[in-house]
Amino acid sequence: LIVQHTTAQEYGNLPTIKKEDLLNDLELLYQGLDKFHSGMYWYTPKDSVDRAFAEVRKQIKVDMNVLQFYKLKAPLVALSREDHTDMSLPTNVSTHLNTNSRFMPIIFVFLGKELHCYRNGSEFEGYPIEGKRIETINGEQPTAIVKKIGHLFASDGYIKTVKYSDLEGFSFSKYYFYYYGELDQFEIKFKDIEKPVTIKALKLDELRGNLRKRYPKKDSDESKPLLEYSQLNQS
Repeated sequence: LIVQHTTAQEYGNLPTIKKEDLLNDLELLYQGLDKFHSGMYWYTPKDSVDRAFAEVRKQIKVDMNVLQFYKLKAPLVALSREDHTDMSLPTNVSTHLNTNSRFMPIIFVFLGKELHCYRNGSEFEGYPIEGKRIETINGEQPTAIVKKIGHLFASDGYIKTVKYSDLEGFSFSKYYFYYYGELDQFEIKFKDIEKPVTIKALKLDELRGNLRKRYPKKDSDESKPLLEYSQLNQS
């Protein structure tokens, strides 16, 4: 079992929650999973779940903000190994992050366990990076990163490939932020390129603006209906 340890990551200006309230919330989570999740112990034995909760209780020594607590609590929910059992952040926190926080501005895709840049939403324009395989991010291989951030959400049983498919698109950047906190920049080493590329973290509106400029939609794509319906006969 992997239990995340919180460190002094920077998540922006988020209010803290009192230690006592965190412990109460953790107990409510335990009771809810234990009493009402019929498949909680299908893949993870109850004694293992109990030990994981006990370890997290020991780590709650001070007040924490919601993301520090999320980083501890999400792996406990993921112990269900049931893909429909998941956690989400409060709406006000998500809105705050979407407006104020800075993320890794790349849209990713996995080909097997190989991580590739699908769309470049950053300010880097030295050369095209779309389609290029990523060897390391801040010195870590993608598989090592997935092993860490993949504990923040559940996947069905022991199907490890789901961890990779669930982290495609912007999800990789989002969960990277949840795990590592807000960083100023990312040193990304692409295959067949000698030196790492420095990618500056951006807010979501800046990322979206760069994507719109680089990949404008064609008029024909916007006007073409996705589906068509026609009745062949009256019967």
